[in-house]
Amino acid sequence: MSTLSYSTQLLAYVSLPFYFHNILHRDVVETGLLLTAWPLATTVTSLAAGELLKRYDCNFIASVGLGLLLAGMVLMAILPVMPVNTDIIWRVALCGTGFGLFQSPNNFLIMTSVSSENTSVASGLLGSSRLLGQITGSAMVAIFLNLNEAQATSRSILTGAIICSFSLILSFSRRSTDGRTNNKKKQLNLRFKIKITHV
Repeated sequence: MSTLSYSTQLLAYVSLPFYFHNILHRDVVETGLLLTAWPLATTVTSLAAGELLKRYDCNFIASVGLGLLLAGMVLMAILPVMPVNTDIIWRVALCGTGFGLFQSPNNFLIMTSVSSENTSVASGLLGSSRLLGQITGSAMVAIFLNLNEAQATSRSILTGAIICSFSLILSFSRRSTDGRTNNKKKQLNLRFKIKITHV
């Protein structure tokens, strides 16, 4: 899922500057400022997600983050023909919020699901999945730009939304799987306690 989320991010993050500059005719500085909403929102949300992990289920927080990222991508896809800056900023910030809310619990789940001896392997897999997602997303944007520059951004955003939808489905399936596993553990513990009381 980490690979899919990074693919979604790069599909938007690489294609949007071309859209802002070439289609909406924003200057370079304005384009950069519009995109800054994403990392700013991600930074703030990542800090908040760390506190939320202490109170709520990690899978739930990650799913909410993916849902917000998906909503942001869909809203970016249906931008007005000539949007004002505020129309763009809050949509970009929503994407960044969802991305930040997903990454922290997802990384936490991966790092805590392995033994202490294998944390270096898990850390390496996280880095590899991030790079794979970034490479995949960037490559797809390059393909779309080569096919039709005028429609490259819309195709990239829609593709990112589809990928994010798939990641959200996987997140829900992981949550249900973890739930069944926890229920089985509770049942086994209950049976064990019953046997002890009978003895």
